[in-house]
Amino acid sequence: MRRLAIVSAALFSAYLASAQPAITGLQNNYSYLLPGTPNYAIARGSIFVIYGANMAPAGLLTGAFSPALNKNLGGVSIKVTVAGTATEAIPYYVSPGQISAILPSATPAGTGTITVTYNGATSAPFAIQVAQSAFGIMTLSGNGLGQAVVMDAGFNLLTITNPVKEDQTVIFWGTGLGPDTNDETRLIGSPTSLNSLPFEFYIGHKLAEVSYHGRSQFPGLDQIVVKVPRGLSGCYVSAQGCPN
Repeated sequence: MRRLAIVSAALFSAYLASAQPAITGLQNNYSYLLPGTPNYAIARGSIFVIYGANMAPAGLLTGAFSPALNKNLGGVSIKVTVAGTATEAIPYYVSPGQISAILPSATPAGTGTITVTYNGATSAPFAIQVAQSAFGIMTLSGNGLGQAVVMDAGFNLLTITNPVKEDQTVIFWGTGLGPDTNDETRLIGSPTSLNSLPFEFYIGHKLAEVSYHGRSQFPGLDQIVVKVPRGLSGCYVSAQGCPN
């Protein structure tokens, strides 16, 4: 009987270890830049993705603005510590292998750690590099590659059959422009311009005139309003946002 109890305890300990949340990676929610590549970091106030295992209940649970996002979603909470300052990331959705969350603007820039806690169990600390700005553009593919999500002034999607014209005002979307002072659990009644943060935008390697760069109505989601430079041609040209 004693031997059986010892074996049972060992099996129970192994079960607890296998159920422990684990973090394996972090990326910008739109650029999906990999660690070690130029400009990789998680920006203050941006939406980012956490990869791992056993981080949440089975399935996909999405937060709702009712009236605000909850920092604890389905028993999942996320703690970020940089330079002695701890903040709680705000989940947009959670699943066992992937979480999307907002890194609070109050998080300092620098190297720190992040942990995920689910049902009272906390993951081992995982390294996080936090930057003032690290912008990623939203793409139609949803993986950081291919055609950007670009709209005209009426919020109509610009495509090969509805092409961009010279001097046209267009809207890009993304995340990582930098921190703002809004309550990042709530919809933003008056979106915040981040024009005080240096920023340049290039289309087809030409500098575009930026009339607005800052938050949209949704926390973490940035909006870039630019005028298309003259002298561009072709079915597709590059687009790049460059916080300075």
